[in-house]
Formats: sequence, C-alpha cells, structure tokens
Amino acid sequence: MSRGVSKKAAKEMAEKLNEIDPDRKFLCFHENWREKYAELNRECNSEEETLMTCRHQEWLNEIMGGGYGTEMYELVQNAIDRADNPFEAFRNVVEIGVTPPPALIYLIDELYKTYVLTMGHYSWEEICFGKPVKGVGIYAARAFSSKDRDMKGFHQWVDKHRKNGDESSLIVLAESFFENKTKSKEFFSDLAEAKGRESNTDASSEIDIDSFLRKYRRWKKSRTDT
Repeated sequence: MSRGVSKKAAKEMAEKLNEIDPDRKFLCFHENWREKYAELNRECNSEEETLMTCRHQEWLNEIMGGGYGTEMYELVQNAIDRADNPFEAFRNVVEIGVTPPPALIYLIDELYKTYVLTMGHYSWEEICFGKPVKGVGIYAARAFSSKDRDMKGFHQWVDKHRKNGDESSLIVLAESFFENKTKSKEFFSDLAEAKGRESNTDASSEIDIDSFLRKYRRWKKSRTDT
C-alpha cells in the first residue's frame, strides 16, 4: 500500500513550481486570488463561445431574472469585493440567495489544483486563507469576530479602489463602504417584504465614521506588527 508523498518530495516539487512560476501567475494562493478571479472573469466574459462563456451567460440570465436587473449583479460583485478570501466571497454570494458566478467556482478549482500540484507542501489553510497570524491563529479564529469582518471588508474596499486609481480620502471611502452595505440591507429588506417574510436587517443604523477610522487604523497597525 502506498504511504503517499514524502515531505522531501513535496518540498522539491514546490521549489520546482516556484522556479517555473516565481510570481505565482499560474498557481493560485490567498495572496493572488483577486488577480486570478479577475483573469477568470475576463475569460468568462470573452466574446469567444466556450464552456466558460456559456456557463457565465446562463448565470447572468439567472440573476438578472426575477425583475432585479443589474442591481442584483452589482450586489454580487460587491459581496465578492469585500471578502477576505474566495470562500468568504462564495459564502457572501450564497447568503444573497443566488448561485455564485462561474468565475468564482473556477477559482476554487484553481486553489484545489495548487494544493494537489504542490503535494501538500503548502497547507490548505495557507493556500486558501493565508498563513496563520501570530497571536491570533488560523482564519477560523480570526473570522469569529464581527468587528474584524468589518475591518477586513473595509480594508479590501480601500485596496480595490486604490488599485483602480481612486485617491479619495479614507473618510470618503468609508462613507461609500457603509452606503454600499446600507443599500444591500435595504434591498434584502424589500425582498423579504415582497416574499412575505420579516427582515432581520437594520438599514437605519448610523456609523460614526471618525470612530470607525480610528479603530481601523489601530486594527491595521496590529496586523502590521504581527
């Protein structure tokens, strides 16, 4: 009976893959999942007729139906943008009540391929969620805090806007971040009412932006110090 791959063989394979792909353009890790998702999304939106583009079109037909139009599409993209990792993005979209986009499903497949190709040299935790943070632990422990989720969500929001050339102040970005969250809550409140259900969201809660940004700066510094 095979005893599997030795640690030495796994390390050698990982080193070879790193030599071939030093910038990790082909392998998928937590650190580059957004770039990989954007790449897969472009393939799904290609004019060429492929299995990916066909599945993407079917998905668009699904989420644009029901009278929701482009608003649902924007909610899905924002749910992905504010996620810390692919699985959080997947969960955010599922919570909206629609099927995750094909590009996101293909992305999770890329993570699995990376895990298999490196033969366990990198843990599933490191590939999908990043290395455990000293003093805090694995992602599951970090994700338990709702405050941490808000901080991470805003951090991803800022990063996305900066990469798109937006040099707005943190105050402006924080206002747009919470405005987006409020719109989502209002949308689902209306949706629940239309379906005859009670909504457990509160779209009227006000946020002290200055206080939030002070906490965000402390949170960001604590991540840098670890």
